[in-house]
Amino acid sequence: MSNPRLTGYGPQDRELASWVRSVEAFAKAAVDITRVACEWNSDNAPLSVRTSLSVMPSSVLLLSATTGTGTLISGAPVTWSWNDGSIVISAIGTLTASTDYDLVLGVVA
Repeated sequence: MSNPRLTGYGPQDRELASWVRSVEAFAKAAVDITRVACEWNSDNAPLSVRTSLSVMPSSVLLLSATTGTGTLISGAPVTWSWNDGSIVISAIGTLTASTDYDLVLGVVA
């Protein structure tokens, strides 16, 4: 009886390996996400939010933005910069101007 040998990776093997690597990267990044809550109104921009991080994060994500009426927005692009332990938010795409929001940001270390 002969043993089957793996002689090379086919397209399906490479596709599966790529998917596994992407899930692994997502899971690893999820472990390093710090949630930061703050209030936002574009009229008061820029907003400085103090964090516990000592190094600049790799990204800042909008996890949720809610209004007093219950409107929920998630995933809008965040324009931000870093200033000695604080995230300075200058704009958040798709949020209505002059409206108060309660934000939850995901800060990826």
